[in-house]
Amino acid sequence: MTGDDAVGRLAPVPVAGVRASGATGEVTMHTWQARCASNARAVPRRGQRRALASLHPALLVLACALVPVPRAAAQQPATSGVLVTLSATAENLEPLTPGELVGGLVIRLTLENRTNADVADLRVTAPIPAQTRVTDSWRGSPGQGAGTMDGSSVVWSGLAVAGGAQLGPLAYRVVPGDGADGAVIFREARVRPDVAWTRPSAGRATPPVLALNGLWGEGGLRRTVLPSLLTVFTRERPDTASVALVLAVRAGSRDETEVTRGGSHWLEHAYFLGTPSRPGNQAIFGAIMRTGGAINASTNPEYTNYLMLVSTDQFEVALDVMADQLVNSTFAREGFDRERSVVFEELRSLLDNPQFRNSVEFQRLVFLVSPLRQDAAGTIESVQNVPIDTILAYNRERYVTGNMAVAAIGQLRHDEAVAAIARAFAGLARGSRGDRPGVHEPAQTQPRRLEIGQGAELAWLTLGWPGPGYDNPDWASMLVLESVLG
Repeated sequence: MTGDDAVGRLAPVPVAGVRASGATGEVTMHTWQARCASNARAVPRRGQRRALASLHPALLVLACALVPVPRAAAQQPATSGVLVTLSATAENLEPLTPGELVGGLVIRLTLENRTNADVADLRVTAPIPAQTRVTDSWRGSPGQGAGTMDGSSVVWSGLAVAGGAQLGPLAYRVVPGDGADGAVIFREARVRPDVAWTRPSAGRATPPVLALNGLWGEGGLRRTVLPSLLTVFTRERPDTASVALVLAVRAGSRDETEVTRGGSHWLEHAYFLGTPSRPGNQAIFGAIMRTGGAINASTNPEYTNYLMLVSTDQFEVALDVMADQLVNSTFAREGFDRERSVVFEELRSLLDNPQFRNSVEFQRLVFLVSPLRQDAAGTIESVQNVPIDTILAYNRERYVTGNMAVAAIGQLRHDEAVAAIARAFAGLARGSRGDRPGVHEPAQTQPRRLEIGQGAELAWLTLGWPGPGYDNPDWASMLVLESVLG
């Protein structure tokens, strides 16, 4: 977990960890946890994300989805009659010379004319990311309708698209320039083409912003941004017999205030309360369980996600159930009242777990100001007292297309999966990416230490210290070091 609350702002003083006995969410510190017995030395445990990543390759896609995207000016869903869908697909890296890898990203634009009038004399100007070069461009299929180079852009002009028709894809392949490191230059890169026409009258489309971070080197991974601002990640895995579907919402405990504390976790439960066609959580769970699939959800400080894993032939079922939840949930008041006790008992049992209690107290020890210090599960007080109307208002604020990403991986085809996802989630509330204001943590000049518990023989010990965030070039090196240390 990282973001605007960059760990690097803390002084590089080790945080002597939390020791908890008798007592989820990650923190932005690099940590190593150990379960210690009075007669045994500490044994390091691997991070929780490694255990999760081994469950299914879809989690790799989700990880890419959650890498922080460079800030852009606030966007609104496209309202022009010509809609633009953008995508970027990563190529496999191949050795060019010993120690040097070559590979690029293929950026595609598709135009859809939602009006009844033909649009003509259309010009598309697609930006070339800094420190990259274009090796190829085409319209429709490779080798056809290449664009022209115009400074730092690829341009297609003299185009036309009939009313109700589509045009594209317009595509170009970019690779790192001489001496440039793709892992670095694409981290901050984003593209937003200019699409304009003069007939039947002058007009201009409003394309979304396409971020390119997290793609380079991940051969076969595609990020698509729909006109609604919903982001879709797809990866074709023809060697599998299953499909994993994940929807992540940029709504975590770091987005909450004192008024909405615990709201993200509440909403995770609320989206299982039922829809008009599937009243009650048993109908939702049963629709997936009957296929032999799995269904789950979780909340952490950064996001809330909804997960399904089904056999390939049940992908449409999973997509229908997930879309039904996210689009049509009724949030019946009586369901909320019943669920309050469920959330309360879940939180109470977690607080009785020494490992969970350790994690919660460690976050509070590291972060003194940031909302990251609050656990995603909320507090006993917030669960008991947060008004339902407050939760629903928080839902309207956070559960909008610009705050969501859908990931699908398995035996599927990119274009078909994206089209199906776009249809299924067409009813989502549309809105721009929510802001996350930076919070400056006080400088740490002394180690912080906390010990809690009642002297049990078994304890959880966590040590941590400031380290680079996801947006720091040293992040990969820290991951290697973390793995070496256990």
